[in-house]
Amino acid sequence: MVFFLLCQPAPAWASETEELPGVDLKDLDKDEKKLLLDILDNQFDPCGKPRSFTDALKDRGSCKTAVPLANFSVGLVQQGLSKRQIVRALLKEQKRLSVRHTFTLKGRPSIGPGKARVTVVEFSDFECPHCKEVSRALKKLIKGRDVRIVFKQYPLQFHENARPAAVAVVAAHFQGKFWPMHERLFADQDKLSEKHIQKLAKKVGLDMKRFKADQAHARSMVEDDRMEGELADIEGTPTFFVNGQQVEYEDLDARINAALKKK
Repeated sequence: MVFFLLCQPAPAWASETEELPGVDLKDLDKDEKKLLLDILDNQFDPCGKPRSFTDALKDRGSCKTAVPLANFSVGLVQQGLSKRQIVRALLKEQKRLSVRHTFTLKGRPSIGPGKARVTVVEFSDFECPHCKEVSRALKKLIKGRDVRIVFKQYPLQFHENARPAAVAVVAAHFQGKFWPMHERLFADQDKLSEKHIQKLAKKVGLDMKRFKADQAHARSMVEDDRMEGELADIEGTPTFFVNGQQVEYEDLDARINAALKKK
C-alpha cells in the first residue's frame, strides 16, 4: 500500500489531547504537539480507510494500529527528528505492522503442535546476547497454549562464528538433536569457534561422519533462511513474527493471546 500526504487545511490545535484519544501527549511541549498533529493529520488512516490518521484516532478502536503508531510518532518527536524523518520512520513502522509475511516452515526445527493455531517464527543468531536471553523464556511462553515456535537462522555478518554455529545446529537438526545443540551453543556463546563447535557436536552425541556429510545441505538451509529474513527487512536479532506479522519481543505474549482469541 502506498501512502501520500493529504492536501488540506491545517487542523485546529485548541483541543489537541481530545483529538488524539489514547495518545500520550503530556511530555510534549506546544510546538512538539503541533508538529505531531500536523504529521498525523496529513497521513492516511493506517488501516486503509479514506480518511486521515487523525480521524482514525477519533473513531476510537476502529483501527487497532492507529494508537500504537501515534505513540510511536510521539517518541520520534521527543527525539527531535525532523518532520521528513518522522514521516519516513512512521511509514516504515506502519509497513512493519501491516505486512503479513510467508516463510518456509517445512523441515525447520520447531516446538509445539504441528497444526497450532498460532505460529511464531523466530530469526536468531547464536552470537547475539539478546537471542540467548530470550531463548530461555520461549518454551515457557508457549506452555499450555496452541502455539508453535519455528526457529530460523539469521547469522549476522559481524558475528564471526554465528554462521558456522547456524550450520552446525541445522546439521544437528537432521539427526534429531537440534534442541540439545541449540542449548549448548547458547551456553557457550562466548567460546564459539570452529573447533569448539565440533566439540559440542560430539558432546550432544552426533554421528560426526554424517554431521560432516550434512554440512552442504545445512549451509544451503541457513542461506535460505537468511534470504527470507532479508526479504522481510529484518534489521537485527532476535526478530519474531506471529502468524506472519512482525512483533517486538516485549509484545510477543500479548500478540499471541490476541491471535489465539481470533476465530
